[in-house]
Amino acid sequence: AVGEKNATAKEVMDTMMMAKNVGAGEFKDFAQYLPQLIASGQNMAVSYKDTAGMFAYMTAKGQTAANAAMLMQNAFTALQKDPVMKGMAKAGINLFNPDGSRKNIEKVFLDLHKKLASFTDKQKSKFFVDIGLRDAQAMQAFSVLTGDAEKFKRIMGSVNNSEGETGRQLTASENY
Repeated sequence: AVGEKNATAKEVMDTMMMAKNVGAGEFKDFAQYLPQLIASGQNMAVSYKDTAGMFAYMTAKGQTAANAAMLMQNAFTALQKDPVMKGMAKAGINLFNPDGSRKNIEKVFLDLHKKLASFTDKQKSKFFVDIGLRDAQAMQAFSVLTGDAEKFKRIMGSVNNSEGETGRQLTASENY
């Protein structure tokens, strides 16, 4: 799903090991759901590391692996719909950089978190509807992804800076 020219097998393993380390669930869950999510994320210029980080965060926030995958898929789909893109831009959440490239997904959700920080639950629901987000699972995904900015930043940072994690995990599992 990542592609040979985008990363080495070691880089991918380090990323998956760290995602498993900071997320919840079994490694088989990450292996089962991440390939499809990575492919969907690539349609929006979301790196495989950011996709793995988002999945790890969702599972760390109590979502089952299957539910996290479904919610992320719906969020990715929503973020590609014209009404949602226009609604978010109108609300001051830009999905694109000035040069027309997609903004980093972590930055998008952190900007969204800032926007929603002082809102009541009712105001958040209205905001989501106002930006064109009508899919219940996408709303739930947005709610989870904007729920804990510090944890989100910490997990995304860990997964994006995962070099050497496979070696650390193998060393930790040695039985002398």
